[in-house]
Amino acid sequence: MWNTKLLKPSTQPGSVGARLRQLRKENGWTLDEVAAKTGIAKGTLSKIENGKTKLRFTTVNQLASGLELPITSLTAPPPEKHPGQHALTRLGGGTQFETTDANYEILCDDLDDHHLAYMRVEVTCRRAEDQPTWHSHPGKEFLYVLRGGLELHRQGYDVENLKTGDAIAFDAQVGHKYVATGRGKTELLCTMQASGFPNIEP
Repeated sequence: MWNTKLLKPSTQPGSVGARLRQLRKENGWTLDEVAAKTGIAKGTLSKIENGKTKLRFTTVNQLASGLELPITSLTAPPPEKHPGQHALTRLGGGTQFETTDANYEILCDDLDDHHLAYMRVEVTCRRAEDQPTWHSHPGKEFLYVLRGGLELHRQGYDVENLKTGDAIAFDAQVGHKYVATGRGKTELLCTMQASGFPNIEP
């Protein structure tokens, strides 16, 4: 089952707040400097570090973009590097976010190679006109339909209708939207450039 709530705050090692504090110390950044880089108020940053506020996908994305880091640098602790390294995410164990058109769970984000992000996505949008914002970000995006049906809308292109088992890869710099089709849930496996998480309104 998908957890459709916002990311719960935490000060535990590996939480976004703990990672932000660790990154600040490693780089010698003050809260004022992080606020200037990210456009997030100093008070909000303090609450994030102390686990006193719930996080939205856009907030973590804004942090990562402002600090010029892959988003996975904030959602997972830095791993120990060794040969044969692997990452394992148990069912429902990934970092989860809720947005206006989909619920995201970031998978296997504790590898030392943060160039790619892996996600399970539950599409909740049922009409393209209900999602006014187009997703757009650097790099390529890969989608595999795990369950249900999907309309992939891309600016300047015909709508692609995908069913369970279908896959598509495309240039993610082109504006795009996900729309669920059919009566049941639509779930996707998604891979994209880790530094290119879409700018999605909460």
